[in-house]
Amino acid sequence: MNTVNIGIGATTMRDQLLYLGPIVTKFEPDAIVLFAGANDLAVKGNGYADRVVEMVGEYVTSAEQLLPGTVVYFVSINTAPSRAGNAPAIDKVNAAVAQMATTDGTLRYVETNAALLGADGKPDPSKFQADALHLNDAGYEVFGKLIEERLVADGFATSDCVFPDGTIAPDSGDGDVSENDDEAVTADAR
Repeated sequence: MNTVNIGIGATTMRDQLLYLGPIVTKFEPDAIVLFAGANDLAVKGNGYADRVVEMVGEYVTSAEQLLPGTVVYFVSINTAPSRAGNAPAIDKVNAAVAQMATTDGTLRYVETNAALLGADGKPDPSKFQADALHLNDAGYEVFGKLIEERLVADGFATSDCVFPDGTIAPDSGDGDVSENDDEAVTADAR
Protein backbone atom coordinates (compact mmCIF):
# COMPACT_ATOMS: atom_id res chain seq x y z
CA MET A 1 0.00 0.00 0.00
CA ASN A 2 1.16 3.50 -0.77
CA THR A 3 0.40 5.70 2.23
CA VAL A 4 0.30 9.36 3.23
CA ASN A 5 0.23 10.58 6.85
CA ILE A 6 -2.07 13.54 7.58
CA GLY A 7 -2.15 13.07 11.36
CA ILE A 8 -3.82 15.18 14.01
CA GLY A 9 -3.05 13.87 17.49
CA ALA A 10 -5.19 13.68 20.63
CA THR A 11 -8.54 13.93 18.86
CA THR A 12 -11.92 12.66 19.93
CA MET A 13 -14.77 11.04 18.03
CA ARG A 14 -16.42 14.48 17.81
CA ASP A 15 -13.27 15.83 16.18
CA GLN A 16 -13.35 12.99 13.68
CA LEU A 17 -16.93 13.92 12.77
CA LEU A 18 -15.82 17.51 12.21
CA TYR A 19 -12.77 16.50 10.11
CA LEU A 20 -14.60 14.05 7.86
CA GLY A 21 -15.97 16.63 5.43
CA PRO A 22 -13.15 19.14 5.12
CA ILE A 23 -10.17 16.79 5.46
CA VAL A 24 -10.98 13.15 4.70
CA THR A 25 -13.31 13.70 1.73
CA LYS A 26 -10.69 15.58 -0.27
CA PHE A 27 -8.88 12.25 -0.70
CA GLU A 28 -12.03 10.59 -2.11
CA PRO A 29 -11.21 7.34 -0.29
CA ASP A 30 -12.75 3.99 -1.01
CA ALA A 31 -12.18 3.02 2.63
CA ILE A 32 -11.72 4.85 5.91
CA VAL A 33 -10.08 3.15 8.87
CA LEU A 34 -11.28 4.89 12.01
CA PHE A 35 -9.32 4.46 15.24
CA ALA A 36 -10.96 6.78 17.73
CA GLY A 37 -12.96 6.85 20.94
CA ALA A 38 -10.31 6.18 23.59
CA ASN A 39 -9.76 9.88 24.25
CA ASP A 40 -13.52 10.42 24.61
CA LEU A 41 -13.70 7.77 27.32
CA ALA A 42 -10.56 9.05 29.07
CA VAL A 43 -11.93 12.59 29.24
CA LYS A 44 -15.67 12.00 29.65
CA GLY A 45 -15.57 8.73 31.62
CA ASN A 46 -17.08 5.29 31.28
CA GLY A 47 -20.62 6.68 31.18
CA TYR A 48 -19.83 8.15 27.76
CA ALA A 49 -19.59 4.77 25.98
CA ASP A 50 -23.11 4.95 24.50
CA ARG A 51 -22.39 8.41 23.07
CA VAL A 52 -19.17 7.17 21.45
CA VAL A 53 -21.16 4.38 19.78
CA GLU A 54 -23.74 6.93 18.59
CA MET A 55 -20.99 9.10 17.12
CA VAL A 56 -19.53 6.12 15.27
CA GLY A 57 -22.98 5.64 13.74
CA GLU A 58 -23.12 9.35 12.86
CA TYR A 59 -19.68 9.09 11.27
CA VAL A 60 -20.76 6.16 9.11
CA THR A 61 -23.95 7.95 8.07
CA SER A 62 -21.97 11.07 7.16
CA ALA A 63 -19.42 9.01 5.23
CA GLU A 64 -22.24 7.33 3.30
CA GLN A 65 -23.65 10.76 2.38
CA LEU A 66 -20.34 12.46 1.57
CA LEU A 67 -18.54 9.47 0.06
CA PRO A 68 -21.10 7.00 -1.34
CA GLY A 69 -19.70 3.49 -1.55
CA THR A 70 -16.88 4.16 0.91
CA VAL A 71 -16.28 1.47 3.53
CA VAL A 72 -15.61 2.56 7.13
CA TYR A 73 -13.44 0.23 9.22
CA PHE A 74 -13.68 0.84 12.95
CA VAL A 75 -10.51 -0.34 14.68
CA SER A 76 -11.28 -1.50 18.20
CA ILE A 77 -10.33 0.81 21.04
CA ASN A 78 -7.25 -0.53 22.80
CA THR A 79 -7.08 -0.84 26.57
CA ALA A 80 -3.82 0.86 27.52
CA PRO A 81 -2.35 0.15 30.98
CA SER A 82 -2.89 3.78 32.01
CA ARG A 83 -6.53 3.54 30.96
CA ALA A 84 -7.35 0.15 32.43
CA GLY A 85 -10.08 1.86 34.45
CA ASN A 86 -11.88 2.50 31.16
CA ALA A 87 -11.84 -1.21 30.21
CA PRO A 88 -15.59 -1.75 30.85
CA ALA A 89 -16.49 1.19 28.60
CA ILE A 90 -13.91 0.18 25.99
CA ASP A 91 -15.37 -3.32 25.90
CA LYS A 92 -18.89 -1.87 25.63
CA VAL A 93 -17.99 0.38 22.70
CA ASN A 94 -16.07 -2.36 20.91
CA ALA A 95 -18.88 -4.89 21.33
CA ALA A 96 -21.55 -2.43 20.20
CA VAL A 97 -19.63 -1.36 17.10
CA ALA A 98 -18.78 -4.98 16.26
CA GLN A 99 -22.52 -5.73 16.48
CA MET A 100 -23.34 -2.79 14.18
CA ALA A 101 -20.73 -3.83 11.62
CA THR A 102 -21.28 -6.14 8.70
CA THR A 103 -18.80 -7.98 6.54
CA ASP A 104 -20.05 -6.47 3.30
CA GLY A 105 -21.65 -3.19 4.31
CA THR A 106 -20.45 0.33 4.98
CA LEU A 107 -19.23 -0.34 8.55
CA ARG A 108 -16.69 -3.07 9.25
CA TYR A 109 -14.90 -3.91 12.50
CA VAL A 110 -11.20 -4.67 13.04
CA GLU A 111 -10.38 -6.33 16.37
CA THR A 112 -6.96 -5.29 17.70
CA ASN A 113 -7.53 -4.96 21.44
CA ALA A 114 -7.42 -8.69 22.23
CA ALA A 115 -3.98 -9.03 20.61
CA LEU A 116 -2.61 -6.34 22.92
CA LEU A 117 -3.78 -8.04 26.12
CA GLY A 118 -1.79 -10.52 28.15
CA ALA A 119 -2.90 -14.02 29.13
CA ASP A 120 -4.51 -12.47 32.22
CA GLY A 121 -6.79 -10.32 30.03
CA LYS A 122 -5.05 -7.11 31.10
CA PRO A 123 -3.03 -4.79 28.83
CA ASP A 124 0.35 -6.32 28.02
CA PRO A 125 2.89 -3.73 29.22
CA SER A 126 5.47 -5.09 26.77
CA LYS A 127 3.37 -3.63 23.94
CA PHE A 128 3.24 -0.10 25.37
CA GLN A 129 5.68 2.77 25.83
CA ALA A 130 6.86 3.88 29.27
CA ASP A 131 3.90 6.30 29.43
CA ALA A 132 1.62 3.21 29.60
CA LEU A 133 -0.64 4.87 27.02
CA HIS A 134 0.93 4.73 23.57
CA LEU A 135 1.92 1.58 21.74
CA ASN A 136 5.63 0.86 21.33
CA ASP A 137 7.21 -0.72 18.25
CA ALA A 138 6.14 -4.23 19.31
CA GLY A 139 2.58 -3.03 19.92
CA TYR A 140 2.40 -1.20 16.62
CA GLU A 141 3.75 -4.22 14.81
CA VAL A 142 0.80 -6.29 16.07
CA PHE A 143 -1.71 -3.46 15.66
CA GLY A 144 -0.60 -2.50 12.15
CA LYS A 145 -0.44 -6.08 10.96
CA LEU A 146 -4.04 -6.75 11.98
CA ILE A 147 -5.28 -3.65 10.18
CA GLU A 148 -3.22 -4.37 7.09
CA GLU A 149 -4.36 -8.00 6.97
CA ARG A 150 -7.99 -6.88 7.05
CA LEU A 151 -7.50 -4.28 4.32
CA VAL A 152 -5.66 -6.79 2.14
CA ALA A 153 -8.32 -9.46 2.75
CA ASP A 154 -10.97 -6.97 1.65
CA GLY A 155 -9.15 -6.09 -1.57
CA PHE A 156 -7.10 -3.02 -0.67
CA ALA A 157 -3.67 -4.62 -1.21
CA THR A 158 -2.75 -2.32 -4.07
CA SER A 159 -4.49 0.76 -2.68
CA ASP A 160 -3.11 4.19 -2.10
CA CYS A 161 -3.75 4.77 1.59
CA VAL A 162 -3.91 7.89 3.70
CA PHE A 163 -3.39 7.43 7.43
CA PRO A 164 -4.29 10.67 9.22
CA ASP A 165 -2.85 9.46 12.51
CA GLY A 166 0.27 7.77 11.21
CA THR A 167 -0.88 4.48 12.74
CA ILE A 168 0.69 2.68 9.82
CA ALA A 169 3.64 4.45 8.23
CA PRO A 170 4.13 4.67 4.49
CA ASP A 171 4.86 1.13 3.40
CA SER A 172 8.43 0.77 2.32
CA GLY A 173 8.03 -2.98 2.24
CA ASP A 174 9.94 -3.44 5.48
CA GLY A 175 6.89 -3.78 7.72
CA ASP A 176 7.84 -0.78 9.87
CA VAL A 177 5.01 1.13 11.48
CA SER A 178 4.99 4.52 13.15
CA GLU A 179 3.77 5.58 16.57
CA ASN A 180 0.79 7.87 17.07
CA ASP A 181 -2.59 8.45 18.75
CA ASP A 182 -6.09 7.49 17.70
CA GLU A 183 -7.62 9.17 14.67
CA ALA A 184 -9.24 8.32 11.35
CA VAL A 185 -7.34 6.46 8.70
CA THR A 186 -8.34 6.32 5.05
CA ALA A 187 -7.50 3.90 2.28
CA ASP A 188 -7.96 4.98 -1.33
CA ALA A 189 -8.23 2.13 -3.82
CA ARG A 190 -7.62 4.26 -6.88
